[in-house]
Amino acid sequence: MVEEKIHELNERAGLDGYIVQLPLPMNLRSHTDRLINLINPSRDIDGLTEANRQRLFERAGGAFLPTPVGAVMTILASLYPEMRWEEQLQFKTGKLPQLVPKQLEGEQATIISDGDVFGPTLKFMLEDGGMQAVVERSGSSLLREALSKSKLVVTAVGKPRFLTGDMIADGAIVIDVGTTLVNGKTVGDVDWGSVSKKARAATPVPGGVGPVTVAMLFANLFCFGLKIHS
Repeated sequence: MVEEKIHELNERAGLDGYIVQLPLPMNLRSHTDRLINLINPSRDIDGLTEANRQRLFERAGGAFLPTPVGAVMTILASLYPEMRWEEQLQFKTGKLPQLVPKQLEGEQATIISDGDVFGPTLKFMLEDGGMQAVVERSGSSLLREALSKSKLVVTAVGKPRFLTGDMIADGAIVIDVGTTLVNGKTVGDVDWGSVSKKARAATPVPGGVGPVTVAMLFANLFCFGLKIHS
């Protein structure tokens, strides 16, 4: 049924773009990458199809940031006012932004991700901006060591309160992209009580990455639209 709807939206006249809302239900989650790649890249305003991510990696014409990656990079830049980040967003300049602050060049970032799309794409953007980035699965035996050295931690695994304060370095920046419904409430990957005491800055769930992701989505839709592959 999901595939049928994707094919329908690919062919619908007058439609500039659409998304498949993530995370998918548990019974479909293992099919996430396959379903995303069924989307017509010219209507993929989330920027998550393999074709659009490849354009990003190659910095090809029409390349743009996937919405969750754009949200993380925007939040990161906002912590450093001297970045004048509002002038560097791609929907104002028409170019891919450079949003890694100078203060973080050469520093390590750890991205906790159990998928194969978000982590590698964010890693590319952070390294393109001069950071050293690693992607670790939530069950990796190397995770704690990587976190202990990281100035930036981004988690997107959908495991409630998975990341605790004893896992991060003092003064780390923590960006929580994970969401899970627990007893009808949205909960992030971060154990806020312990992480907020050690982090320089941390995003809450809900109310952190989510609203910025929505803003990035509409920026992609309104400012690029059908020009993505022009």
